[in-house]
Amino acid sequence: AKLYWRKSLRSLAADRKENGSRTSQRTSLSAATTETLKAFSLRAQLSFETLIAAAWSLALMREKRVSDVNVGVIARERPRGLPESEQIVGLLENILPLSLSLSSEESIHSWLREVESKRSELQRYAHVSTAQIKQWIDGDQPLFDSVVLFHESSLAFGDDLIIGEAVRFNRPINHPLALEAALGEELSL
Repeated sequence: AKLYWRKSLRSLAADRKENGSRTSQRTSLSAATTETLKAFSLRAQLSFETLIAAAWSLALMREKRVSDVNVGVIARERPRGLPESEQIVGLLENILPLSLSLSSEESIHSWLREVESKRSELQRYAHVSTAQIKQWIDGDQPLFDSVVLFHESSLAFGDDLIIGEAVRFNRPINHPLALEAALGEELSL
């Protein structure tokens, strides 16, 4: 894990500034647009969560006029080193940095596949704390520019039980810039 994080975050930018004010905006995409995005992610063999994180990263790159960013994404793997972790009831998740770069020569399709691969690989290190990562890379600056919190607002358990729109993040967001995306019939941002 130590080698993974050192390699992954070697170009961590030090020019991050926090703004003390907090504002939020909410918007939803229509059901038709959401279905189009779902179909695209299926055709491209991407998770919808990866599609959202990639789009957000591209928006940040464009806004900051840079070709690489670090975004915090949710890692949900059960820690292999924790005895009987599969017996623990509830979510085991962590917000970890996903370091992304976009080359002008790279096609968007190959870049999206790379983002999917990196996000999948990051899941292997879900047990690592951000404090450990900072120690390993000898850094004291924030590990990511912003955080992407993704969840599906309808969860199916078998064919009979569906939990609907009440599923939400109920934790404070302690990051200066965050995107919360809830996938239901419509994509809420």
